[in-house]
Amino acid sequence: MTVVLRDMDQTVAWGRTFGSTLARGDVVLLFGELGAGKTTLVRGVAEALGYAGPVLSPTFTILEVYEGRLPIYHFDFYRIADTSELRAVDPREYYDAGVTLMEWPERVRPLWPLPRLEVRLAIDGQMRRLTERRVSEDRP
Repeated sequence: MTVVLRDMDQTVAWGRTFGSTLARGDVVLLFGELGAGKTTLVRGVAEALGYAGPVLSPTFTILEVYEGRLPIYHFDFYRIADTSELRAVDPREYYDAGVTLMEWPERVRPLWPLPRLEVRLAIDGQMRRLTERRVSEDRP
């Protein structure tokens, strides 16, 4: 599925709708360049899951935890070159405990679970093009 998001409000709204479909154990990989709207989308997901506080990019902390009707584990691997740099936190420990959202997941590819959801945000002028898909098996 592909949609066009015209602004931040539409990105948050899409995140709310998407977030309302998530369940414990869902892992969402968020792809997109800097400024594509990944954290903005997480804000909408968190709202849908009952979290009303601020949603911050965990670029420096790697992980932010938000308490909603389900725990929300928000990872950002932007500053990680690969999995060898993850010493204090392993996202696999959180997969079954709540909803896991991972920004810059391409940096930790060996940790991707099956099944998973992949959301790609691409900047298209002032708009964002969002593609979402469920992955149940890895194919070469």
